[in-house]
Amino acid sequence: MIDEKIQYQLRDRYNPDGSMLRKAQCRMLEMLCFIDTICQENQITYWLDAGTLLGAVRHGGFIPWDDDVDICMPVKDAKRFKDLMLGTYNDGELVLQCRDTDPGFFGPWLVLRDRKSEYIQDSHLHQARKYRGLQVDVFMVKDHNIPILKRGASFLERRLITKPLLKYRFSKFLKFSSTFWYNILYNCLFKVFDALGVLLSDKKYYTYSYGTSFADKHLIAPIFPLKRIEFEGKAFNAPNDTDTYLTESYGNWRRIPEDNEIETHHVSVKFYDEIR
Repeated sequence: MIDEKIQYQLRDRYNPDGSMLRKAQCRMLEMLCFIDTICQENQITYWLDAGTLLGAVRHGGFIPWDDDVDICMPVKDAKRFKDLMLGTYNDGELVLQCRDTDPGFFGPWLVLRDRKSEYIQDSHLHQARKYRGLQVDVFMVKDHNIPILKRGASFLERRLITKPLLKYRFSKFLKFSSTFWYNILYNCLFKVFDALGVLLSDKKYYTYSYGTSFADKHLIAPIFPLKRIEFEGKAFNAPNDTDTYLTESYGNWRRIPEDNEIETHHVSVKFYDEIR
């Protein structure tokens, strides 16, 4: 973790207490605690991922300018989590966003959404979704993806679904087209890719499911056994060897980026008193 003095300087500079972003981060922390409780009670495997893990190790919590939360689950665990959210926990301020609950959502992962807030974002892709509140992305990982097929799947997903949704308004035709290609890719072609992967891959790495644009891959052995790590004063699951995991994703992850290197989702957040 970076020096505590530097940590507070960064937080005061990018995200002072009382700011909209800090309020959003505190709400997403509650959402992450909700997920952790469900996973602990039901023996579901998950761990902090991407910028959330980086924030935990480097900052002891959120990266000061971060505006979402990322976790990983192996596919079998993600399916169990989905079943619980659509059944036992299918009522309240939080909702699981997936194809079953939101026909305007075409992501190859799951998203836990807050129903008392909303990201304000000028994007047709975003506006097409039913749920647009603060989020925790639940990325599904597999041990049998083939790299060349992974790249091909990402290309097809971008060209046939994501790019049209970003570029054009969400018309009835576009909804039909996106749904058509989603069914072709995810219910047919990517299932063939999965079957080939089971036969041909060496199963040493976890990668995100077919259709996810992120190309990261992580050696499985250093991830387990999972350990508990502090994030904003709470304990959550993390890869056992966080240095290897973060190096695979970011290279020199300890370096604080310059202002012109910082990337965000360029969104603001609106909070509501009632569930939307």
